[in-house]
Amino acid sequence: MEIDIGVLSKSEQLALALRTLYAKKGYSCYRMSRFEELSLYTDNLDFLVSPDILTFTDRNGRLKALKPDVTLSIVKSRADDPTVLDRICYSESVFRVPNEADSFKEISQTGVECIGNVTEDDVAEVTCLACESLDIISKDNLLVVSDLDILNRLITAASENVDVRKKLLAFAGQKNVAAINKLAGSGEIPEIIGKGLSSLLLLSGENGEVLEDLRKICSGFSWGGLAEAFSATVNKVEEKLGSDSSKLRIDFSVTGDLKYYNGIVFRGFVKGIHTGVLTGGRYDGLMAKLGKKSKAIGFAVRTDILS
Repeated sequence: MEIDIGVLSKSEQLALALRTLYAKKGYSCYRMSRFEELSLYTDNLDFLVSPDILTFTDRNGRLKALKPDVTLSIVKSRADDPTVLDRICYSESVFRVPNEADSFKEISQTGVECIGNVTEDDVAEVTCLACESLDIISKDNLLVVSDLDILNRLITAASENVDVRKKLLAFAGQKNVAAINKLAGSGEIPEIIGKGLSSLLLLSGENGEVLEDLRKICSGFSWGGLAEAFSATVNKVEEKLGSDSSKLRIDFSVTGDLKYYNGIVFRGFVKGIHTGVLTGGRYDGLMAKLGKKSKAIGFAVRTDILS
């Protein structure tokens, strides 16, 4: 039966267009329950966009939650086989307090997850797919990428104090170079690390220039291999994108919790919408925390932005 597109809302039309794209790329659609055991989320609060969770008690007295996140549910439910690659797409609602609001909201998301034997080619493919997803919303878009392995090395080397590391990660997300320099000036972190972090966050310009500067920063700490790996991924993505590679930018203020995320992470923006519409990246740390040996990368698009 054909769907009459005219009866769908803009949000539903966007979700349908995204699912169609993902199906063509070999992703199978996945459906899940609207709720999960509360413990799945309380045990992984740092992974969530917001710590606020809508809860209820079922008839058996068990604490349940209306899901604030899709990825956790998918990872929990999938069999762990690191020898194969499982490509999944979904259109689901999550219930949380978004950054721009002060109360709970039902947020529509459509996204993909690659779980299992994730290679660098798969990482490049998913990153390109994120760019294609933004194109469906608007041709005037930008995908901003960074590498948390590099950021993690600097933050770990800065201090053994967990609170200091959290502050540095927060400052990185805010691009607050002044605060990082203040910590270095007070002796709370080594001056050379503060300089490295500040230099990393100030990287800007064409990707070729940025990647060359990144290599110089990492070589100063004997982490050249990380810069080369990230550069290789970015170059693969640019090659696949062709003329659209101008829509790709490197910005190390794109962060995530270092216990869960690693490697490439990204955010997508389109003209006329003040907040990011796409978030994603690698989350091998989450897989390990949930007892999985598989690797993983994915992203989600907020489809309710067009409602």
